[in-house]
Amino acid sequence: MINRYGTRVELVCNECGGTSADEDQDDFEIMIEDAKRDGWVFFKQGRNWKHICPDCRE
Repeated sequence: MINRYGTRVELVCNECGGTSADEDQDDFEIMIEDAKRDGWVFFKQGRNWKHICPDCRE
């Protein structure tokens, strides 16, 4: 899940509810790149995207 707070964006794990480390990110593309580098996984399930943090991946 992705939370938006004005111009800020935050990635939320669909399994545990944990959030991406960079809570001050205001650029969606950079947030996604950083999360992938940190081990987050993204996949589409039906019409919705799922976001899984590195801890829940294992």
